[in-house]
Amino acid sequence: MILITDGRSADSIEEPATRLQDKGVTVYTVGIKSADKNELKRIASDPFEEYYLFVEEFHLLNTILAKISRRLCFTASEPPRPMRPAPLAEKIIGPRDLVISELSYSSMRLSWTPATGDVMSYRVVISPYSFAGRLIVIDGDEHAIFVTNLKPSTEYSFTVVAVYADEIGDLTTASGKTSALPRVTNYRVIERGLFSLKVAWTLPLEPLVGYKIYIPRINRPGLAYEQNIKGDVSSHLIDNLQEDKDYTISIYAVYPEGPSDPVSTTGRTLKLMAVEELILENAMTDTVQAKWLPVKGATGYRLTWGSSEGDLQNVNLGDSYQFYMIQGLQAGSEYTVTVNPIFGDIEGPVVSGKTKTLATSSVHTLRASSITTNSAVITWNAVPGATGYRLAWGPTPEFTGRDRPRQVAVNSSTTSHQLKHLASNTEYVLSLYVVFNSVVGPGITTTVRTTPLGYVSNFRVTTYTTSSVSVVWGTTIGATEYQITWRPTSGVTQTEYVDRNTLSYHIGNLNPETHYKISINAVYGNSEGPAVSLSQMTASLDSGQVQSVKELKVIETGSNSLKLSWKKMPGFSGYRISWALLRGGPERTRVVPADTTLYVISGLEASSTYTIRVSAMVGSRQGTPIVVSAQTRSKRKSSVTAKPVVILPVALATKPALASAFWPEARHLNSSRGKSASVPTTTPTRRITATASATARRVLAPQASQDRAVCGRAKADIVFLVDESWSIGQDNFKKIRDFLFRIVSYIPKIGPAGSQVAVAHYSDNPRTEFRLNQYQDRNSVLRAIRGIQYGGGNTRTGETFEIFIARGIGYVLKELFQITAGMRQNVPHILVLLTDGRSQDEVELPARVAFGLGIKVISVGIASADIEELKKIVYRGPRSNVFFVNTFDDLPLIERELVERICAEATKIEFPNQAASETKTYINNQQTESVISETSKHKPADVRKPEGPCASQCSKGQKGERAQQGFTGLHTSGGYDSFAFAEKGEKGERVMITICSLFILLLNAFEKQGCIPKSGQTEVTQIQGMKDFSPVETLEKSA
Repeated sequence: MILITDGRSADSIEEPATRLQDKGVTVYTVGIKSADKNELKRIASDPFEEYYLFVEEFHLLNTILAKISRRLCFTASEPPRPMRPAPLAEKIIGPRDLVISELSYSSMRLSWTPATGDVMSYRVVISPYSFAGRLIVIDGDEHAIFVTNLKPSTEYSFTVVAVYADEIGDLTTASGKTSALPRVTNYRVIERGLFSLKVAWTLPLEPLVGYKIYIPRINRPGLAYEQNIKGDVSSHLIDNLQEDKDYTISIYAVYPEGPSDPVSTTGRTLKLMAVEELILENAMTDTVQAKWLPVKGATGYRLTWGSSEGDLQNVNLGDSYQFYMIQGLQAGSEYTVTVNPIFGDIEGPVVSGKTKTLATSSVHTLRASSITTNSAVITWNAVPGATGYRLAWGPTPEFTGRDRPRQVAVNSSTTSHQLKHLASNTEYVLSLYVVFNSVVGPGITTTVRTTPLGYVSNFRVTTYTTSSVSVVWGTTIGATEYQITWRPTSGVTQTEYVDRNTLSYHIGNLNPETHYKISINAVYGNSEGPAVSLSQMTASLDSGQVQSVKELKVIETGSNSLKLSWKKMPGFSGYRISWALLRGGPERTRVVPADTTLYVISGLEASSTYTIRVSAMVGSRQGTPIVVSAQTRSKRKSSVTAKPVVILPVALATKPALASAFWPEARHLNSSRGKSASVPTTTPTRRITATASATARRVLAPQASQDRAVCGRAKADIVFLVDESWSIGQDNFKKIRDFLFRIVSYIPKIGPAGSQVAVAHYSDNPRTEFRLNQYQDRNSVLRAIRGIQYGGGNTRTGETFEIFIARGIGYVLKELFQITAGMRQNVPHILVLLTDGRSQDEVELPARVAFGLGIKVISVGIASADIEELKKIVYRGPRSNVFFVNTFDDLPLIERELVERICAEATKIEFPNQAASETKTYINNQQTESVISETSKHKPADVRKPEGPCASQCSKGQKGERAQQGFTGLHTSGGYDSFAFAEKGEKGERVMITICSLFILLLNAFEKQGCIPKSGQTEVTQIQGMKDFSPVETLEKSA
């Protein structure tokens, strides 16, 4: 056969080509132009090189005519090709091995081995099904079927037959029986009553119509109580039963296919019983506590009491009561107390007892003081006639597991006891009972919470070499020892313990030029405090390395100078001395000859801390510098009586410098000519050099002792203003709340006789959590802080959150720093502000007003807070009032330093006595600024005495009433709110609002000086709602 084509076949050529070859046909293929060469090669006989020809165009066919003619003649002369025999037909077998599985009450699965051959389909015959049977036809490729809609507990026969195109194949048969309907499972009695039983069970997975419950009637044989229940119910209460009887209760599930077999359980109703063990205890002069064991099935209890001279009284209690404190009793009287259970409308038997109230008084005062991480001193008032006391303590339910309950008995002459070995940061409930011989008398209860384990403060590297690192740290109150650990980047961790009096450690045998992570924990008995870590790299090996200066120290301090000394070492060509302010500023350097061992640094600022670096020099090479920190003395200024000048209505005194020789540079932010200083993290990577450990202990020890004394004298009104914008988040807000809790726990005394604490929130709408006088003791304040909830509160614009700090400051000035809100006049006023972002409004104006009102502002920034804005918030306050941490987890690192700043501010007196015959105002020009200076163009020399209707010595009846002593709060009545800082508005309007606020304060100052009559207050009130007014005209009118 010769196949001639010029294209590709549209159908498959494989099977026809194979059949031609199987029948012995020789096939020649001739391709022209667009013919598929590969396709023609598969059609041609083997080998295709002899039987396949191809030309590019039709007119070229004659070029192959001779070649194909020769090949045809040659093929015709050969013997014919052999034919392949046709395969034998396959024998049909099956289906077979019919298996039944997955039996249930309404279905089962059939599977079998497929039949051989080309099976078109399978027929599955199911019987019995009605009377004619049931037929299911499935595809021939399937060999399993899931049969449904069967009857429960029924025998079935299944036959599977294979069907071919032209015949019916073999068949296979099997039989199986469906299971019974599922019964109710986990059927039981869960509650027993006097006249009722409650049963319960587990809901089945299969769909139900419902349940039926029945109980045989005891008094009517042959009859039963029946109740139909919905299918989605898993319990049922059976009532109207008899007391103290056994009942057999049966249930069966009702399915669409019918009811299941029943399941039974038994239960016995309760017996009408009295309470057991009525106990009358803790008798006091006017109260007795009744206690009893609960009665099963009781719906409540009736408690009755009365004396022989008085009327009977009773109270009905719920079923959860097991004790009750009877109050309003007469001292020294005998009472009969009865209790009986109540079962619905039926009352149980009565149990009675007698007791006598005490004729003596009880403990009225139970206090906790000297609270540390593991101890507290408990004191109480003495009770006349008592033979002793019993003190019991243990963790509150919230702290269960941290410690075990304990108690101690003391004699009657003891009115205090020290609790030791307590768990840190744990709230304890204390109960004190008075003992009269063998009788335990009245009791009193209070709570106390131990302080948390503190961080080690001021942990830093002082010096390092190729094989060692020296570290120092500050004193941690309550620590029994310190644990120091160090580990290279890849290596083994090493640990060392030192006693509590050691504040430095020298780590030796280190590898050169290697990073080490060094950590320290304060150890409190058997507990370890949180770790503080840093990173330090040892020096590199250098044969030409210059040695460090030895025995560097500050031997003399002046108000403007510091004198240094060091040990003379041979081989040096000189010494380089550099110094700069610790809070930031330019560094100055001097080089002195090799024979110098003393040097005086002059021209320094008074009351300022300086960092001094001294390094040895050999030619142009310089050794590792040794660093010391020292503070210059303060200048003594004589008191000067201020002339009558226009100032704010607050008398400001000079601020005493905090007697601290060293600021924690890892905590506070310092300024350097307008540039924000870098804030070291807990694991700094830069190299640090510092002074020897002995010098560090000498500087830090006085500070620690002074802090305790300062906090002991602390008495102030403290307001915490907390950011609760959406950028904080729930988890971080909990960390802020815990931070506030720990800060307040350091304040020794809270209440009218000590410090007062308030908390407010700000975001877009400020709000008050609690006022200054709302809680009168520390435990109440701590519980209130623990109950603070995160509310969120601002709007989100794109990927940023809006924070309004100025609005928050204005809010606390107007709402919390007020006498009506509990503010006291003659104590320091402190505002602690926490934020994690930049404010959307301008903070400088309210900060200046707060400063002018004598309010000390401390700003705490977290994460994304703006450092320059934090400085604006404290305004003219010290830079040590600015704190910053990188993350919310770092808040504990500034905890102790923040407490020290609050305690230091709380001991400053800002309100001189105005009741004296002659009022003197002392002004510190560096720390006090009149807010009106922005609107005044006069120089200080132009300030004159105010001229008014009377001279400086007014005649009788001309001066107004004496002003109220101290700061009484910012008044913004009359419809104008000087702190409602609008986000929109022209510049002139905002300036006028500012002038209006400051002018109101100015007039208040005149009135306090006694030169404005009380009627002048009317003018103040009238202008508060005005934007268009003349300050000069109004001033002249008021004067």
